[in-house]
Amino acid sequence: MGDDLGNYQTLTPLYQEPVGTVHLGRHRLLERDVHVLILRDAYAVNLPYRRRFLREMRAVARLSHPHITRVLDLGQSGQTVYLVLEAETGTVVSTALLEGGPMAPIPVFRLGVTLCNALLHGHLKGVLHRNLSPASIWIRPDGHPVVRGYGLGRPADVSLASTSEDSARIDEALLPFRAPETIEGRPAQVGADVWSLGAVLFYLLAGSPPFPGRTPDEHIASIREGRVEFPPAVRRDLPAEALPLFRRMLSPKVEDRPLGLYEVKAALREVSTMSAATVVSAPSRDKLDVGAKFEAGEGLEAYEIVEKLGEGGCGTVYKVKHPRSQQFQAMKVMKPDLVDNLTALARFQHES
Repeated sequence: MGDDLGNYQTLTPLYQEPVGTVHLGRHRLLERDVHVLILRDAYAVNLPYRRRFLREMRAVARLSHPHITRVLDLGQSGQTVYLVLEAETGTVVSTALLEGGPMAPIPVFRLGVTLCNALLHGHLKGVLHRNLSPASIWIRPDGHPVVRGYGLGRPADVSLASTSEDSARIDEALLPFRAPETIEGRPAQVGADVWSLGAVLFYLLAGSPPFPGRTPDEHIASIREGRVEFPPAVRRDLPAEALPLFRRMLSPKVEDRPLGLYEVKAALREVSTMSAATVVSAPSRDKLDVGAKFEAGEGLEAYEIVEKLGEGGCGTVYKVKHPRSQQFQAMKVMKPDLVDNLTALARFQHES
């Protein structure tokens, strides 16, 4: 049996946030599962931070968006401060990447558009995320993303000698996705969420963060000295306009980044349209049989061919199954002998 916190009973610990532990919980009266974050004691007894946390969570609780985890309740029992969240089901993006490898450009850009919508909802209500990372994005069973973790990052301006090893490990894992001004302890603005979104999308495409660094100082130095470069296999599948967009989003200078997420959203939509048609590499052209899969590195998810639906003048249409959502979709594949025909390829791109 777990501990009682007001109307809630905490059960199994689920995962760690920088400021506390999230437990599976149960509303005793409604008999409904929830997630309960219990603020670490070292933070709860820090009166200035506790007041700020409660104030920020009241603002987060006003957010109501289909792609943001809802805050259901906020409470204090003695010295224990807790936050009650909607119980999400699905897979954390970071886990999905470990299991399935880097994602193809089109799903990443579309995911980015959805994340822009969620973050914009918060921005319009004066709420920044400030801690967006692959660990704060869930993919629900229906394939749609949801953002969590608003206000749950460890504050740079609160120094706590009793910070646990778990907290330090989490901070190290999140470091590559925190904007440089956030790491340095400067006040975060909209540009911080723009930077973090760019780092997350880069990670989904490349399988690794954009800048190396084991410590905050090394990370900042890498940002300032390095350039945003994708691995060759990833860059081959990206439209030409994608790289300048990422370089702007991941600029160390806030003034050089896009002005806001409306601009980022429009740019992501544009590049997703440009990359809507993907050329399948030559070794796979003779393997498009029932049961075959498009392998990673061909610019596609690992769709499985279920059956051939029809054939036209420039391509063949297949019924395929999406590897994550298991939904059936239609995929049109251009005839191999037309791939090098620039006129036919342009017509196919336009159709896409």
